[in-house]
Amino acid sequence: MRSLLLCLLVTATSAFAQFDIPTQLPRSTTDADVRNKAAQYCRLDYQGARLTDQDFQKLKPVVNWTTNPEFPLIDVVSRYDVSTTVTQERGKWYVTVTYHLLGRFNIGEGYTREAAGSDKEVEFAVQEINGELKVVDINPNYPRPARAAMLKWLQDKQAAADEKTKIIYDQAIKELSAQSGSPFAK
Repeated sequence: MRSLLLCLLVTATSAFAQFDIPTQLPRSTTDADVRNKAAQYCRLDYQGARLTDQDFQKLKPVVNWTTNPEFPLIDVVSRYDVSTTVTQERGKWYVTVTYHLLGRFNIGEGYTREAAGSDKEVEFAVQEINGELKVVDINPNYPRPARAAMLKWLQDKQAAADEKTKIIYDQAIKELSAQSGSPFAK
């Protein structure tokens, strides 16, 4: 009897495989999937992936845009927290990420420190595109790197800048270097 049941089971599974009948139901998207996609973006951005077109290549599998969007501002952050609350509306999932700011670099003006305990909430929209979850919108959409990634970017920019612009990068490097990158610093 056992051998008959085993034989039927093996035959049925091979028949499904032979006729390309799916043996698993499609998996539905969970809040955890959405949060993980936003966190994946945040981790890469924190490491500096938005700062250069070359590093942006690391973000391409996570987002639905093909080029790095222009940005006039860069928020330098000590850490980020992805909310546990996910909402869904019109085929998109929304999750809020709270960034703990160290300061802001304005491309034309330079670096400004933020007051201790400054937080910024940013809304992420995630959507399923061709069977994959992608970040489709971030409001507002500009880079949020860690202190170390930002210092490297500033040093690279300073090395290639004209004399007038070097002053802006030099001042930003001094300000940011003097500031603790720890999320627990006062």
